[in-house]
Amino acid sequence: MKIVTGPNGSGKSTYIKQIALIIILAQAGCFVPAHAAMIPIRTRLLSRIGTGDDMEHNLSSFLIEMKETAYILNNVGPGSFVIIDELGRGTSTLDGASIALAVAEELLQRRCYTLFVTHFPQVTALQTMNPAAKNVHLEMSFTD
Repeated sequence: MKIVTGPNGSGKSTYIKQIALIIILAQAGCFVPAHAAMIPIRTRLLSRIGTGDDMEHNLSSFLIEMKETAYILNNVGPGSFVIIDELGRGTSTLDGASIALAVAEELLQRRCYTLFVTHFPQVTALQTMNPAAKNVHLEMSFTD
C-alpha cells in the first residue's frame, strides 16, 4: 500500500489515475510510457474516486462513498489493484478519519496493491505499524 499525501493541487489524483491507466494499457498489450516496465497481471482494478450527490436517486455523497467502498471490500483479492481518493470527505473529520483508517487497515490485510490518497494524518501512521504501508508525499512549487 502506498499512502499518498500532499497539498491540494499537487497532483495526487492525477498520479494514482495515471498508474491505473498504465496498468490497463500494459495488460491490454499496449505501449506504456517507460523505458522498461515489469507490471504484474492484476485480476481486478477497483476505484473510489470523486465526490458528489446523486440527486436523481436521492443519494448523498457519503452514501455513494460507502456504497463504492463496500463494493471494493466485497470484491478485492490478492491480485487486485485498488485506488482510493480522499475517502471520508462526505462526513465529519473524526468520522472520515476513522473510516479511512479502518478501510486502509482492511486493504492491508487483504494484501492487494493499493494507492490510498488521504489528508488524514492518522492513515499515514500505518507506515509505522505495518511494513507493507509506505508513505508517498507529493509537493508542488511555483516557478516564474
